[in-house]
Amino acid sequence: SGSCVVFINGETRSALLQNFTITNGNASNSNVSTGDGGGGIHIYGSSPTLKDLIVANNVASDYGAGIAIGFDSNPLLDNIIISENSASRGGGLSVFVYSNPDIQNSIISNNVSYNKGGGVVILDNCSPTFENVQITGNTATGSGGGIYAENSSFTLDGVTVSNNTSTGDDPLISEAGGISCL
Repeated sequence: SGSCVVFINGETRSALLQNFTITNGNASNSNVSTGDGGGGIHIYGSSPTLKDLIVANNVASDYGAGIAIGFDSNPLLDNIIISENSASRGGGLSVFVYSNPDIQNSIISNNVSYNKGGGVVILDNCSPTFENVQITGNTATGSGGGIYAENSSFTLDGVTVSNNTSTGDDPLISEAGGISCL
């Protein structure tokens, strides 16, 4: 088990992954230095271009079952469908530790988080940009059914966040089915 596709060697945007379906990855208890994230695609310290992909039915015991982007990574994601993935944090997509991806013309739908960010989780000094993206039908058992962001910022331009659910019951936190920011 492990991630289906890994970018960990400092790849730039000239590295292109295009026209694939990425499915059935399992980043759980993988004992790799990059952690248990990115069942479908794991981007670590790299900035490739991902285009015209379907990333579906992947799992991760920690973060970003569909796609995990972390540690100073600034990739371009264009025309990506991220769907039916499940993880502890960021069922569909996780962005963490000084990463600033550009996500455009994409759909993040029907993903599940067993903690925060059913569709997307953004953590630790990141500033992703979302343009013409649909974030819909995602579920978190904690906060942020659509998007959960903590100690980060993000830009939404032409983005629809709809029909997301948070089932958390922590009385100290506003659980937010759509977007939760701390």
